[in-house]
Amino acid sequence: MNKVEHIGIAVKNLPESISLFEKLLDTSCYKQEEVISEQVTTAFFRNGPNKIELLATDDPDSAIGKFLEKKGEGIHHIAFDVEDIYLEIERLQKEGFQMIHDMPKEGADNKLIAFLHPKSTNGVLIELCQEKTGVRAGFLSQCLVQVAGKSRIPMDPPDHCSSLIRKTIVMNDQETNDLFQRC
Repeated sequence: MNKVEHIGIAVKNLPESISLFEKLLDTSCYKQEEVISEQVTTAFFRNGPNKIELLATDDPDSAIGKFLEKKGEGIHHIAFDVEDIYLEIERLQKEGFQMIHDMPKEGADNKLIAFLHPKSTNGVLIELCQEKTGVRAGFLSQCLVQVAGKSRIPMDPPDHCSSLIRKTIVMNDQETNDLFQRC
Protein backbone atom coordinates (compact mmCIF):
# COMPACT_ATOMS: atom_id res chain seq x y z
CA MET A 1 0.00 0.00 0.00
CA ASN A 2 1.56 3.24 -1.16
CA LYS A 3 -0.21 5.93 0.85
CA VAL A 4 -3.48 6.96 2.42
CA GLU A 5 -5.54 7.93 -0.63
CA HIS A 6 -8.49 9.43 1.22
CA ILE A 7 -10.63 9.30 4.33
CA GLY A 8 -14.32 8.54 3.75
CA ILE A 9 -16.86 10.28 5.98
CA ALA A 10 -20.53 9.26 6.05
CA VAL A 11 -22.92 12.22 6.22
CA LYS A 12 -26.69 12.59 6.35
CA ASN A 13 -27.02 15.81 4.37
CA LEU A 14 -24.50 16.21 1.57
CA PRO A 15 -25.15 19.89 0.68
CA GLU A 16 -24.87 20.96 4.34
CA SER A 17 -21.75 18.84 4.81
CA ILE A 18 -20.13 20.25 1.67
CA SER A 19 -20.70 23.76 3.02
CA LEU A 20 -19.28 22.77 6.41
CA PHE A 21 -16.13 21.21 4.93
CA GLU A 22 -15.61 24.12 2.52
CA LYS A 23 -15.49 26.42 5.55
CA LEU A 24 -13.41 24.00 7.62
CA LEU A 25 -10.80 23.32 4.93
CA ASP A 26 -11.00 26.74 3.28
CA THR A 27 -11.33 25.12 -0.13
CA SER A 28 -14.05 24.09 -2.54
CA CYS A 29 -15.32 20.62 -3.25
CA TYR A 30 -13.56 19.62 -6.48
CA LYS A 31 -15.87 16.80 -7.51
CA GLN A 32 -19.32 15.39 -6.82
CA GLU A 33 -20.27 12.01 -8.20
CA GLU A 34 -23.02 9.45 -7.94
CA VAL A 35 -21.83 5.86 -7.52
CA ILE A 36 -24.82 3.79 -8.53
CA SER A 37 -23.28 0.44 -7.50
CA GLU A 38 -22.94 1.72 -3.92
CA GLN A 39 -26.14 3.81 -3.87
CA VAL A 40 -24.17 6.87 -2.72
CA THR A 41 -23.39 10.38 -3.79
CA THR A 42 -19.86 11.51 -3.04
CA ALA A 43 -18.10 14.84 -2.73
CA PHE A 44 -14.31 15.17 -2.72
CA PHE A 45 -12.00 17.74 -1.15
CA ARG A 46 -8.25 18.12 -1.45
CA ASN A 47 -6.27 19.10 1.61
CA GLY A 48 -2.59 19.24 0.72
CA PRO A 49 -1.62 15.77 -0.51
CA ASN A 50 -4.69 14.24 1.14
CA LYS A 51 -8.31 13.85 0.11
CA ILE A 52 -11.56 13.66 2.03
CA GLU A 53 -14.59 11.92 0.56
CA LEU A 54 -18.06 12.72 1.89
CA LEU A 55 -20.61 9.95 1.30
CA ALA A 56 -24.39 10.38 1.48
CA THR A 57 -27.34 8.22 0.46
CA ASP A 58 -31.11 8.27 0.20
CA ASP A 59 -31.24 4.48 0.47
CA PRO A 60 -31.45 3.25 4.08
CA ASP A 61 -30.59 -0.29 2.89
CA SER A 62 -27.29 0.76 1.28
CA ALA A 63 -24.00 0.24 3.13
CA ILE A 64 -23.81 3.96 3.96
CA GLY A 65 -27.49 4.03 4.98
CA LYS A 66 -26.93 1.13 7.38
CA PHE A 67 -23.75 2.74 8.72
CA LEU A 68 -25.56 6.04 9.38
CA GLU A 69 -28.43 4.23 11.11
CA LYS A 70 -26.10 2.18 13.33
CA LYS A 71 -23.27 4.63 14.05
CA GLY A 72 -24.39 8.07 12.88
CA GLU A 73 -22.25 10.48 10.92
CA GLY A 74 -18.51 10.08 11.06
CA ILE A 75 -15.47 8.37 9.62
CA HIS A 76 -16.60 5.44 7.50
CA HIS A 77 -13.34 4.18 5.99
CA ILE A 78 -9.68 4.83 5.32
CA ALA A 79 -8.61 4.25 1.72
CA PHE A 80 -5.14 3.23 0.62
CA ASP A 81 -3.70 3.65 -2.87
CA VAL A 82 -2.38 0.42 -4.38
CA GLU A 83 -0.49 -0.23 -7.62
CA ASP A 84 -2.31 -3.44 -8.56
CA ILE A 85 -5.52 -4.03 -6.66
CA TYR A 86 -5.84 -7.65 -7.79
CA LEU A 87 -2.41 -8.62 -6.51
CA GLU A 88 -2.98 -6.66 -3.30
CA ILE A 89 -6.25 -8.53 -2.66
CA GLU A 90 -4.44 -11.82 -3.24
CA ARG A 91 -1.57 -10.81 -0.93
CA LEU A 92 -3.90 -9.72 1.85
CA GLN A 93 -6.01 -12.88 1.62
CA LYS A 94 -2.84 -14.98 1.90
CA GLU A 95 -1.97 -12.98 5.03
CA GLY A 96 -5.35 -13.96 6.50
CA PHE A 97 -7.34 -10.77 5.92
CA GLN A 98 -10.99 -11.14 4.97
CA MET A 99 -12.28 -9.20 1.97
CA ILE A 100 -15.88 -8.02 1.72
CA HIS A 101 -15.74 -8.81 -2.02
CA ASP A 102 -13.11 -10.96 -3.73
CA MET A 103 -13.06 -8.84 -6.88
CA PRO A 104 -12.77 -5.06 -7.14
CA LYS A 105 -15.55 -2.90 -8.48
CA GLU A 106 -15.86 0.57 -9.89
CA GLY A 107 -15.85 3.31 -7.30
CA ALA A 108 -15.87 7.08 -7.27
CA ASP A 109 -13.10 9.37 -8.51
CA ASN A 110 -12.03 7.07 -11.36
CA LYS A 111 -10.98 4.22 -9.05
CA LEU A 112 -11.25 0.47 -8.80
CA ILE A 113 -12.06 -0.35 -5.17
CA ALA A 114 -12.23 -3.28 -2.75
CA PHE A 115 -12.89 -3.35 0.99
CA LEU A 116 -11.34 -5.39 3.77
CA HIS A 117 -13.82 -6.62 6.35
CA PRO A 118 -13.47 -4.62 9.59
CA LYS A 119 -13.50 -7.86 11.60
CA SER A 120 -10.03 -8.57 10.25
CA THR A 121 -8.67 -5.01 10.69
CA ASN A 122 -9.43 -4.15 14.33
CA GLY A 123 -12.83 -2.66 13.49
CA VAL A 124 -11.57 -0.27 10.79
CA LEU A 125 -13.10 -0.46 7.31
CA ILE A 126 -10.14 -0.36 4.91
CA GLU A 127 -10.62 0.44 1.23
CA LEU A 128 -8.07 -0.44 -1.42
CA CYS A 129 -8.19 1.81 -4.45
CA GLN A 130 -6.36 1.93 -7.73
CA GLU A 131 -6.59 4.54 -10.44
CA LYS A 132 -8.48 3.20 -13.44
CA THR A 133 -6.52 3.52 -16.66
CA GLY A 134 -6.98 2.15 -20.15
CA VAL A 135 -4.57 -0.66 -19.35
CA ARG A 136 -4.17 -1.13 -15.64
CA ALA A 137 -0.87 -0.14 -14.09
CA GLY A 138 1.31 -2.60 -12.25
CA PHE A 139 1.61 -6.30 -12.89
CA LEU A 140 -1.00 -6.75 -15.61
CA SER A 141 0.36 -4.01 -17.82
CA GLN A 142 3.83 -5.52 -17.37
CA CYS A 143 2.38 -8.84 -18.59
CA LEU A 144 1.06 -7.14 -21.70
CA VAL A 145 4.39 -5.45 -22.34
CA GLN A 146 6.15 -8.79 -22.03
CA VAL A 147 3.66 -10.49 -24.36
CA ALA A 148 4.28 -7.75 -26.91
CA GLY A 149 8.00 -8.53 -26.69
CA LYS A 150 8.89 -5.06 -25.49
CA SER A 151 9.85 -5.88 -21.90
CA ARG A 152 13.40 -6.17 -20.62
CA ILE A 153 12.05 -7.13 -17.21
CA PRO A 154 12.22 -10.90 -16.70
CA MET A 155 8.93 -12.16 -15.36
CA ASP A 156 7.77 -15.53 -14.18
CA PRO A 157 4.12 -14.95 -13.33
CA PRO A 158 2.35 -17.40 -11.03
CA ASP A 159 0.17 -20.02 -12.79
CA HIS A 160 -3.10 -18.36 -11.76
CA CYS A 161 -2.16 -15.04 -13.40
CA SER A 162 -3.32 -16.04 -16.88
CA SER A 163 -6.87 -16.60 -15.70
CA LEU A 164 -6.67 -13.49 -13.53
CA ILE A 165 -5.56 -11.44 -16.53
CA ARG A 166 -8.36 -12.84 -18.66
CA LYS A 167 -10.96 -12.01 -15.98
CA THR A 168 -9.82 -8.51 -15.20
CA ILE A 169 -8.05 -6.74 -18.02
CA VAL A 170 -9.65 -3.60 -19.39
CA MET A 171 -9.56 -3.75 -23.17
CA ASN A 172 -10.16 -0.34 -24.64
CA ASP A 173 -8.53 -0.55 -28.03
CA GLN A 174 -7.66 -3.02 -30.79
CA GLU A 175 -3.94 -3.17 -29.96
CA THR A 176 -4.70 -4.13 -26.35
CA ASN A 177 -7.22 -6.70 -27.53
CA ASP A 178 -4.65 -8.19 -29.93
CA LEU A 179 -2.09 -8.45 -27.12
CA PHE A 180 -4.67 -10.07 -24.86
CA GLN A 181 -5.43 -12.72 -27.48
CA ARG A 182 -1.73 -13.68 -27.49
CA CYS A 183 -1.71 -14.37 -23.71
